[in-house]
Amino acid sequence: MNLQIIYQSECFEPSTPDFHNGWLNEMDAMRKCGISVSDTPHPEAEQLLYRSYMISEEKDFPTDPRYISRWQDYHATNDMSVYLPLIQDLTIPSFVTYELNRNTVATIKSLGWKRAFVRSSVKSLKYMFPESHTEEDLPVWPDVSIERLAEAYKEERETLKPPYIVRQFMPKQTMFQEDRYWIIKHHAYHRSGIIPEVVAKAVERLKTLNAPYYVIDATPDFVVEVNPGVSSDPYPENIPLFFPRWIKKEFALGTNPSIRAMRQS
Repeated sequence: MNLQIIYQSECFEPSTPDFHNGWLNEMDAMRKCGISVSDTPHPEAEQLLYRSYMISEEKDFPTDPRYISRWQDYHATNDMSVYLPLIQDLTIPSFVTYELNRNTVATIKSLGWKRAFVRSSVKSLKYMFPESHTEEDLPVWPDVSIERLAEAYKEERETLKPPYIVRQFMPKQTMFQEDRYWIIKHHAYHRSGIIPEVVAKAVERLKTLNAPYYVIDATPDFVVEVNPGVSSDPYPENIPLFFPRWIKKEFALGTNPSIRAMRQS
C-alpha cells in the first residue's frame, strides 16, 4: 500500500452537516481510483495525505512522519503573511500589519484605495457585518469602521491571530473568473489542462516553501490566495472526476523517493 488518504474522523459521521458535500463523493471517487481511504493510518501505508477542516494550531496537526505535508508545509501555504512576499506582484495589492488602527487607514489612503478588504493572515471574517455593501457581509473598509474590524478580530484572536492582511478591494465582477489550481509535487493541475501564466509563475516562486501539496485560487490575471488544500473543494467540478486522478498520478504509483527527500529536508 503506497498512498492512503486520511480523513478527519468526524467526517465519517453521516450526521456531520458538511458530510456529503465535503467528503462523501471524494472518498467514493478515491476508492474507485484504487486509493485507500480511512480515518486511521494503516501500518502498510508508505505515504499519508491528510484531509480535514481548517487547522489553527500545530498541536492539532498529525505527526506521523509518513504524512506528505508537514505542519511547516501547512503553515507556509495557509498563512498569507508567509507566502505573500514571494508573490507580491502576482496577487491583489496587499500589505501586512499587526494592528488595525488609524495608521492602517492612513496607509490605505496613501495607496489610493477607495475600499480595502481586511482579513487575518489565515482567514477572513464573513457574514457578520450587515453594514457592508457586499453580498456576503465582508470585512470591507470603510463600509465597516477600522475600530469595529479591530474589535471583531480581537474577539476571534484565539484562531485568527495577527498579523492582518489589508488588500485592495476587488469587485465581484473582477473575481468572477476565479478558479482553483491544484499544486502537487510542484506540478499545477486544472480540469481544463490549461494553467495561466500567473499561476505557473507563482508555482515556480513558491517552490522555496518546499510544500509538496497545496492549491492556488486565481483568475487568469492574478492570484487570489494560496491554501494547504486539506479542506473540501468549493469547486465541485474537480471532484470526483479529476482530483483522484491527479493524486494517483503523483503519489500512488510506487514509492516516490522525491517525497521522502522533501520530507527529510
